[in-house]
Amino acid sequence: VTLAAPPEHQVAVTEILGAEMAAFGRFDIEVMPPGRICVARIAAQFREMRQIVHTLRPRALVCLSSTPETFFACRLLSLQVRTVQIVVILHGNLHNATGWRSRDPRHRLLDSRSSLFVGRHSPIRFVVLEAAIRDAAVAQGLLPLKQTDVWPHPVNDDEVCLPLRRMQSGKVRIAFLGAAKRSKGFDRFLALMRRAQQHDPNGYEFSLIGPMYDEFAAEAMAGLALTEDMLPRGEYLDRLRRVDYVCMPLQHDTYALTASASLLDCIASVTPLIATRTAAVAHLAADGPIGFLENDPEALADVVLDHARLTDHATYEAFQRNLIHLQQQRSPAAVASAVRATLGD
Repeated sequence: VTLAAPPEHQVAVTEILGAEMAAFGRFDIEVMPPGRICVARIAAQFREMRQIVHTLRPRALVCLSSTPETFFACRLLSLQVRTVQIVVILHGNLHNATGWRSRDPRHRLLDSRSSLFVGRHSPIRFVVLEAAIRDAAVAQGLLPLKQTDVWPHPVNDDEVCLPLRRMQSGKVRIAFLGAAKRSKGFDRFLALMRRAQQHDPNGYEFSLIGPMYDEFAAEAMAGLALTEDMLPRGEYLDRLRRVDYVCMPLQHDTYALTASASLLDCIASVTPLIATRTAAVAHLAADGPIGFLENDPEALADVVLDHARLTDHATYEAFQRNLIHLQQQRSPAAVASAVRATLGD
């Protein structure tokens, strides 16, 4: 395996993998800085892909991330080199392809929706990180079922922890995890917090584990423990492991087409959810409950206000056992079989 990436990206990966990084070859590439979609960016990606293929002669080229230009570049590469299997892992592209679209035909020609159309008609394979995402993308006509595989979002073995006896007889510790945005339901989390504080001022402890993105009134956040803009990974995980629940009052379309790293962190830290039953969350809970799930964010208020229900030890331990089961399903060793099925043994 050779990691082809800019030097700064390789340094970041080395920090994560440590000694394991020695097993990888390294190949420096140059990419254009972020900016608007343009033909020059397509050409730059294509040149780098072609150089990798001609230099390394790989059996498969796996794009671990992608932009709209990636699909055009992959299409050009597939026309020149027919012996290399091309695999593209999707993240935000699918969600971007369903939103607002420019009326300018020059922009539409290269946007996410057009790039996915080009990808669907190319001999490449798509990879998504949740089965629910694949099903939703196929149903919306964004991806072809026969070209799309699922590599379940794996947990980091080094970050997995066994359940701790964290439930206390006093305050229930509830956190919002990740970027504090309205699009992620942070405004609804604040509304839940205010209702709980009025219902039982001494029964709860609310916190934000992540950076502030949108602006909110100071009075709306009164009593909320905040963090710095960006926490070091170790401190972020430590704070997550000290809370009893993570609250995710998501709208159903928020993560219909995008995998949630916060959900994965809850699995690794064995932290149950108080969440909207989105497709991705429901899929994770198919084999057993991993928290309190409701069909819409407003219904979560009844859960949060039921202090005795939240602190029931038998229920909480059942949530944690099911989260441990998900850890085992999401270990790198378990996910490896899905990767081999796509790339070939």
